[in-house]
Amino acid sequence: MNNNGIGILTPDEQFKVGAIDTFGIKTSTVSLDTAATNNPAYLLLGANNDPVFGKTVASFCSQMRLVTTSPNFGDLSSITIDSVVLSIRYSDSYGVNKPLKFSVYRLTEDLKDQTYYANSMIMDDAQNLMEDETKLVTPRSIGAYFVTKANDTIYDQITLRLKDEFGKTLIQKSIESPSTYASIENFNEWFKGLKVVAKNESVIENEGAIYYISSSPRLIIYYSQNAISKKYSFELNQKANRVNLINYDNAQFESGKGLLQNNGNFFAQSNKLRSYLSIPTLSDISRNSVIHSGKLILPYDKNLSVIYNPGIQVSVSIPNSISDNRLRVIGYGNIDTSNHVFVVDMREHLQSIVSGKRMNLGFYISPREFSTTATRIKFLNEGTSVPKLYLKVSSFKQ
Repeated sequence: MNNNGIGILTPDEQFKVGAIDTFGIKTSTVSLDTAATNNPAYLLLGANNDPVFGKTVASFCSQMRLVTTSPNFGDLSSITIDSVVLSIRYSDSYGVNKPLKFSVYRLTEDLKDQTYYANSMIMDDAQNLMEDETKLVTPRSIGAYFVTKANDTIYDQITLRLKDEFGKTLIQKSIESPSTYASIENFNEWFKGLKVVAKNESVIENEGAIYYISSSPRLIIYYSQNAISKKYSFELNQKANRVNLINYDNAQFESGKGLLQNNGNFFAQSNKLRSYLSIPTLSDISRNSVIHSGKLILPYDKNLSVIYNPGIQVSVSIPNSISDNRLRVIGYGNIDTSNHVFVVDMREHLQSIVSGKRMNLGFYISPREFSTTATRIKFLNEGTSVPKLYLKVSSFKQ
């Protein structure tokens, strides 16, 4: 337990009644695998090796949607597949851009409109659709582009060449069973979707990145028909059922070991870890008290903030009740980069505890976009860098 002093009302302030006390802030790290990852704002794809949080691998599954229904490909014998490209554009990344090995699989189970989690199991046929399964692909920088053999300019930064036979299978189904392509529903009944996996076992500490995909990945079949170049596209867009799948290997790293300790440094990581703080002695404040201000100061480790930035906001959540551990967000805190701390306004929550409207069950701190990013934060609780709660409180006689 760390005893941290709170601010008081000085004589020259508006309120003349003040109180001073010492509050012990208990800190710990908890692992929660209950964050929903279906239909996220960003698809996550990539792999990195963080010296504090360990190895993270982000993959995604998505239905594949028809851009146009009932295509007329004509005679299959007149078609030659030039290339099949899965084209992915990212809007941001977390980590250091390094080559990654990608795998693409066909799903064998429906992606339903239901809740999925980072560790959900979604079955695929285990047949890698990549043309070269051993190839390392380096994502291009934002704004870069390349020109295909069909003179098609692609501005997406991750372009994965898939097997020509896969493109032929998709076209052949349209010709043999036109009803399959008559509607998106019919198509998804036959073709469940794709799983896209990134990995690289050779990524060393402080290397690798997780990419944030906000636009729609595209599957493009480039083909020639009677010597005329053509293409047909599918989209893995926001109307499709989509799921992020994330694997964490942190047991031997500082954040993983932090799960076993209390009142040391504590950690928060999107989709995985939340910081838990409790202040038991808040319950000792008289109900005849007014909380004028309550600021929680959380120092963070700045050493790797360039590579693994802590984001600009954290969210504060509390359990619904003593018997219902589901969390609800009650507020946010902002980063102060000059002092390397997050500042959270806790006044309303603390007043609710003092007045008896809420139970003092502690609270959880996590990156604001908990289920849609790869953000991680190492909070400090050592030496002079400790969490502090500053209160201004007045107590009145009945």
